[in-house]
Amino acid sequence: MCLEEIMKKNTLFKLVCVVITSLFSVSCTQSFYQIYTMDSKDLKMQDNSLLFENADCQVSYNFWSDGGYVSFAFMNKTDKDIFINMNESFLVVNGNAHNYFEAKTYTYGSAFATTIGYGESLGVSLSGKTGVWSNKHYTASAAVAARISSGSAIMNSVSRKEQEVVCIPANSFKTFSKFCLSPDIYQKCEEKVDYPSKKVSLAKFDSENSPIMMNNRLTYGFKSDNMDKHIDNVFWLGEIENYSEKSAVERKSEKGCYDYLSKEIKVFKIGTPSQFYRHYQKRM
Repeated sequence: MCLEEIMKKNTLFKLVCVVITSLFSVSCTQSFYQIYTMDSKDLKMQDNSLLFENADCQVSYNFWSDGGYVSFAFMNKTDKDIFINMNESFLVVNGNAHNYFEAKTYTYGSAFATTIGYGESLGVSLSGKTGVWSNKHYTASAAVAARISSGSAIMNSVSRKEQEVVCIPANSFKTFSKFCLSPDIYQKCEEKVDYPSKKVSLAKFDSENSPIMMNNRLTYGFKSDNMDKHIDNVFWLGEIENYSEKSAVERKSEKGCYDYLSKEIKVFKIGTPSQFYRHYQKRM
């Protein structure tokens, strides 16, 4: 056998080895969605929102997002400007009051996949209320994030300072979305429940035993130097469900005005304004 043939056989053998190794190293995963439903006594479902209303304003909520962004729109129903005191407005989660005004500056830049400082994660525990100090209190996450951002270039960035007083002009609205509930994935350690073939309910709660109790407290008025009116919308986590990917989403073809080929996209078959979700996976 000549040297050239031996080298060809060696090369082929190495190639086969690489392919086999790659096949064995690939791990398959299965996708699931955990769905959280928030309940409230003082809000009603209307259009695509949970709605609170009084003589001055409408406050509309829509939680449907990955992780549970507390998003709301404040609609001024009057013919006068309304001023919201953000320094005296809070999102209170399990007794912990989070200020809407903290004199922060948020930077939005295309160099990052997510906006810096926006959508602050609250890391809510579902295993029971943990008191003043959560199990995530002593972490280096803030320091790590600071090192990453200081060592990376921000392209086309825009900086915005938080406003202590926000004006809502007459007969108009503004939207707000600062905090993300970010609960941990709730598990029952039962495979058919944690990784269902279709859909399954994990737990149901009421306002007395819910692991997430939330108040959105807004202070406002018709004069910037006299904001003495209050709105206090109360929510609690009412149910947790698990869905298989097939039960939660469907694939559709989408084609733009000038596209020659269609592209496949995933869209949710489920979801309401009172719900939010977390995506998780199972390794096969």
